[in-house]
Amino acid sequence: IASDPCAATKFFHFIIQVILEELMGIIFLRQKRGHIVYKEGVFGTVEAYVGTVQAQGQGTLHLHMLL
Repeated sequence: IASDPCAATKFFHFIIQVILEELMGIIFLRQKRGHIVYKEGVFGTVEAYVGTVQAQGQGTLHLHMLL
């Protein structure tokens, strides 16, 4: 992570996107900026969510999210 923080950020974004799409059913459509589709996930259909990304002391990213 220290040698390539850009690659670490891209990997973090990819992992979070896969978790949101496959487990939570939140799909971001790239064709329409800001357009989101909700489908059935492991907790049912998500009504709303909010999240923020923080960096720890070593620069590693982590996510805080409410569904």
